[in-house]
Amino acid sequence: MNPSRKHRVCGVLAAACLLAAVTVPAIQQGLPLPSVTLSVSAAETTTYGDLTLLLYSDYVEVADCNLSATSVKIPSKMGGKPVRVIGERAFYGCTNLQSVTISDNVQIIGDNAFAYCSALTELTLPESVTAIGDDAFYGCSGLTGLQLPSQLLQIGTAAFEGCTGLTALELPASVTTLGDNIFAECTNLQQITVAAGNSAFVSVDGVLLNQAQTTLIRYPIAKSGTAYTVPATVTEVAPSAFESCTQLTEIVLPNTLRSIGAWAFANTGLTAMNMPNSVRTVDDHAFCACTALTDVTLSSNLQELGAGAFWGCTALQNVVLPNKLQSVSYCLFYGCTELRSVTVPQSVQNIENEAFSGSSYQIDMTVYTGSYAHGYFEKQINGSLSIGAIPKYSLTLREAPAIMKGDPNNDGIVGVEDAVQVLQTYAQQSAGLSVEVSDAVFTAMDVDENGQISVEDAVKILTYYARQSAGLEVSWDF
Repeated sequence: MNPSRKHRVCGVLAAACLLAAVTVPAIQQGLPLPSVTLSVSAAETTTYGDLTLLLYSDYVEVADCNLSATSVKIPSKMGGKPVRVIGERAFYGCTNLQSVTISDNVQIIGDNAFAYCSALTELTLPESVTAIGDDAFYGCSGLTGLQLPSQLLQIGTAAFEGCTGLTALELPASVTTLGDNIFAECTNLQQITVAAGNSAFVSVDGVLLNQAQTTLIRYPIAKSGTAYTVPATVTEVAPSAFESCTQLTEIVLPNTLRSIGAWAFANTGLTAMNMPNSVRTVDDHAFCACTALTDVTLSSNLQELGAGAFWGCTALQNVVLPNKLQSVSYCLFYGCTELRSVTVPQSVQNIENEAFSGSSYQIDMTVYTGSYAHGYFEKQINGSLSIGAIPKYSLTLREAPAIMKGDPNNDGIVGVEDAVQVLQTYAQQSAGLSVEVSDAVFTAMDVDENGQISVEDAVKILTYYARQSAGLEVSWDF
């Protein structure tokens, strides 16, 4: 995704940070348009009114339009050949264009075909159209209604971005492929519906999901209400799914959720985020510019937290990073002007540039003695003091907790991941590879206390986990 093109919401923040310095089922980025070429031949250029046309051996393409045109009719044929394609940027920037009549031979509307035709209000797409390209109607703010053809198969990335006049749109039953962000910045869109019989998508109360209802694709920006509960079937929130829904102050996420896409909640009105422990990954800029966000509880199983995930969350004050996080990513909390304290777990082995830049306060970093974060922030503090500058950070040290039996990954939970770690260690040792683990981790793995790491240890951990999950009394005496 290209933030400089797509996300005007965070553009200023992005520029500031640069100066200081995702797969969704049934959704694809940069969709290739289907070809209608029947044979390869050089094109002949001709004109038709305000239009420039390219004549191939088997079909005709609309290539350009006079920028002063206000009304255009696309012919059905030219030189005895059908007009099949409205080409890339054919009407790009035709800001005077108010109406277009498209002939019923057109099958493809290319990338940026009508981009920035801001005066366009009258448009009927013929039933022959099967594909709409990336940014095809980008910035067509005058369109207040649009009926998509019943044979349409695919809609490209950001196809209707900035169509601020649209209040509703129905996907026909034929559509099986969508690009990312097709409704971005559609600030008056109240509902997205899907025609009966569609095999790929479904609408639930005006919200677009995939047919299995495991991916929430888009919540309409102007949908009424300040709170929303994501369906319990959802395992993935798609990129930009809630972006710019400033009226939403509360979003409840289900315990089934595993991933949150890039920009998914950017520029929403969220005041708090209680992330379920099922979530494993949060992609770049997921909560960018959530300026009302004051309280964040991250998933205890979170392993990836993308670059700039909380960029510009200017009300956020205190953050506790989860125990499985390996890296603090680039510009993670950049521009969080009220940020005052962060707890960094032992698991973190990398802190990237500008992760905490922009706070108006000296940030108190709570770290574990001897951890990577301890060394990193101590170096930052000493570097500032050596040049007579006030450090951006202060340190609060905690002693490393003892590692619990059966919990070699030290996340406080005896689980499947611990058994996997035991098996990996056993496999490496069996292959004659050198495996270095601390005495505390070795003791946590060796649950049968025979002085060896083996499959039996993993089986005992899994048994312990299964009994605990079933609500039974647990101990290591079995």
